[in-house]
Amino acid sequence: MKLLLENWREYLNESTRQIKFVAHVRDKGTEWSDIDATTRENEDFERCADIFGWADIDKDTVTDLGLDCEDDYYSEQECAKCLSILNSPEKVKAYNAWYKKFIDDEFAPVDSGKMMLRADMLKAIFKQVADYDFLKTVITTHWTNDPMNFLKYANKTIQSEIPATATLPGQYRQSGWPGGFGIVLEGTITLLAKNMDQIKSNLGRNADQQNTKRGVIYLPSAEELEENFPFVLDKEGWGEDREHQRDGWMWNEAFVDNSTIKAIVMLRDAQMQTEKERTYIGDVKRKAEGMNIPVYDIGEAKVKL
Repeated sequence: MKLLLENWREYLNESTRQIKFVAHVRDKGTEWSDIDATTRENEDFERCADIFGWADIDKDTVTDLGLDCEDDYYSEQECAKCLSILNSPEKVKAYNAWYKKFIDDEFAPVDSGKMMLRADMLKAIFKQVADYDFLKTVITTHWTNDPMNFLKYANKTIQSEIPATATLPGQYRQSGWPGGFGIVLEGTITLLAKNMDQIKSNLGRNADQQNTKRGVIYLPSAEELEENFPFVLDKEGWGEDREHQRDGWMWNEAFVDNSTIKAIVMLRDAQMQTEKERTYIGDVKRKAEGMNIPVYDIGEAKVKL
């Protein structure tokens, strides 16, 4: 009975946080929902382009490509939403018109002001309802091919929001993001999404200098949040690891602000390294260890992080 009550209490806490989040979104009204039609259409269709194989579509696309929403590369909700396009001749026509514009590069650049407005609203609500006691336990890692650029901030606070993958303690995994080195960060998580494609982040204000903040291109509607809540607010909201992964790699995204470097993770196996890579890795190790920052291979990281 005690365990049942504890589970019920955890469920209520999770539900309450998500309900509060959506309620805050609805309170924003048109301030939240005022996204221009082109941006909304672009984001909806671009999500589906991966599923459709970046090609024109018709009613036979499902059969031709062997599409299956059971594939864990995509969420079932996301896949089903895209496949519903094929049931509407009007939507098929609209998608193909969008696809032609996309490949012809006819879309205007993303409005950085709108990106920051969306991100600021998201992060403000996240801060109000998230469980920061839980978020402090999450391991965050930024992936890069140039760890030396980060080591200049060793033993200092990086006063910018850094994009990172998130893992639970004892469940460390590498990312599908490009980069052969992981910079393990400890800082304040200002946003955590289960799938990086659910928000599509980008550099916002003050790029290329300190105090950089992340913007988001996609802002889910209240209805989308109720159908498939994409953010992690607490331990219960983490869900199953498969919701954060594709092919066993992490594809979630956290924004980490005011962070410090805690460790470096190397992905490339020593036997696969070229002479030039071995020299560079040796330089990274010496510099990191001289600053009391441990360097792990991926096997060690899975044990120690």
